[in-house]
Amino acid sequence: MVRKFCLVLIAILNLSCSDKIGSDERFILNQNREYSNSELKKTILNNETFSEQGLNYPPKPINDAKNAVDIAEDILFNTYGEKNIKRQRPYNLVFQDSYWIINGTKKKAEIGGVFLIILNSKNGKIIKITHGE
Repeated sequence: MVRKFCLVLIAILNLSCSDKIGSDERFILNQNREYSNSELKKTILNNETFSEQGLNYPPKPINDAKNAVDIAEDILFNTYGEKNIKRQRPYNLVFQDSYWIINGTKKKAEIGGVFLIILNSKNGKIIKITHGE
């Protein structure tokens, strides 16, 4: 009985440590990736006043990964096209220093770049949005 309990407890702990969030296969929360503070600060300082024409989002906090991806997809679909962005799933998602950093992934054989979007978690503002070629 104790052995079964231990096995169940280990299984639960393994599931809770997974990078996949729930059943959302759109992204992987990358807890092992960390941007250097100078790299992140430089990006934030250079783009603090960034605004995208036609994208008016009410300022509100982004409290979780799913919400961050929902907002990012809305912005990215309108900017770069839904088909193009969906092709870059699963997204690489990092939460660091109150910022959601989300970028696309691509297959090795694919030509072209991926998107990068940085959102301020405190107010939902777009800090940076770009797409490589």
